[in-house]
Amino acid sequence: MPKTIALHSTTGALAKYLTEQGYQVIDYPAAERPGVKVDAILCTGYRPDMIAAYSSLTERVDISLGNIHHDFGNDHAVPVNINITGMSPEQVRDNLYRHLERHHHCHS
Repeated sequence: MPKTIALHSTTGALAKYLTEQGYQVIDYPAAERPGVKVDAILCTGYRPDMIAAYSSLTERVDISLGNIHHDFGNDHAVPVNINITGMSPEQVRDNLYRHLERHHHCHS
């Protein structure tokens, strides 16, 4: 199953490149929907509001769905946050791979 990556937009060159590399790319609003499992969030610049929203350690709970992280079997509840400011698409791909591998091993 492809890793899901959240970007500001799914229409840019980076989104296209990452999709070609086998990742599923979604935008930030789609990443906030209940039941959506995000493996990594890529941001540019300083975005404390976005990072705080996605890296909160509190569980997402919905009355009708229950504990989303538990119900959907996520192997890690908090996605990797990577600041990609100034990186080429290849550097983003390499950093993403490295961070996801490290994150997977820490939560296995």
